[in-house]
Amino acid sequence: MNKTLVVLLPLGLMAASQALADTHYELCFGGGRKALYYSAVFPVPAGTKSDDKAKAFNDFVKGRYGTPILAECHSDLTQASAESDKKTREDSDQTSRYPSKLIETGWAGK
Repeated sequence: MNKTLVVLLPLGLMAASQALADTHYELCFGGGRKALYYSAVFPVPAGTKSDDKAKAFNDFVKGRYGTPILAECHSDLTQASAESDKKTREDSDQTSRYPSKLIETGWAGK
């Protein structure tokens, strides 16, 4: 029984780490001096093209707010890293000479 546990435990850990490696977290944003639109941080499968998500976020903002933007999306390995990136970007804008109105859209990649 102990031999089974010794064999299965590493296999379980490898499967869990592979599942974590297959998920990344993404953040999309765009706009200008008047307003910056931010998505939520959302999980995406590894290999997801940021350009595809940026186009979808552009369409979402234009449809919901009537404002065409040129969005960009950034991917991080962990949710904490992506949340930190978002906060840093928002704080940087708000402490700039000409801060924008920040609009949290709640968009989560769909």
